Amino acid sequence: MVLMTLLTAPFVLFFMLKDGHQLRFYLAGFAPKRFQKSTADLLEQVNRAVSDYVRGQIMVAFWVGVMFAIGYTIVGQPYGILLAVIAGVLNMIPYFGTFIALIPSLVIALMDSTGMLIKVLIVFAVEQTIESRVVSPLVMGNKMNMHPITTILLLIGASAVSGLWGVVFAIPIYAIIKIITTKIFHYYQQHSAFYDEKDDKKIEVHTVDPKK
Repeated sequence: MVLMTLLTAPFVLFFMLKDGHQLRFYLAGFAPKRFQKSTADLLEQVNRAVSDYVRGQIMVAFWVGVMFAIGYTIVGQPYGILLAVIAGVLNMIPYFGTFIALIPSLVIALMDSTGMLIKVLIVFAVEQTIESRVVSPLVMGNKMNMHPITTILLLIGASAVSGLWGVVFAIPIYAIIKIITTKIFHYYQQHSAFYDEKDDKKIEVHTVDPKK
């Protein structure tokens, strides 16, 4: 069951990116007429956030392939470029993709020599460090309009609380909650007396000048 979920996740993300914009009009139709436009705008922002997340994942996968290609070329891993491309593609499978791609690399390295096996493990360790501490926070933070520190802390906290699924869904869920919270706050600003500009002007008009 878990394996099927991991294998189908990239395809689900692709169709969400491709057809997600059509879903907002359908869902907005369930809201009262006075809220349909604002609901459609909210869903559009959510759809854009999810799309940016998918694009960010694709970009991270690209750089994973590049890093493996450089590392395998340096250590002289047989079929290094092909293995790097496979690693980049499989990185689209959340969390386990890179580890799955490591298996054929280890097998080929072991067939070559024990020294090559150690070199491949070093390349993997360096790639994982750079990806998790630099590439993913910068790319996803830029795409999702999040600070890299926020991205790192979010992933660490989500993995500790929910494990695999926390890592997979932490960033898009955070982005969606942020959008909804911002939307509610703006609505509160428009309808709350605390943010009434007219009242502020009245206060300014009736303010007593201390010089008089």
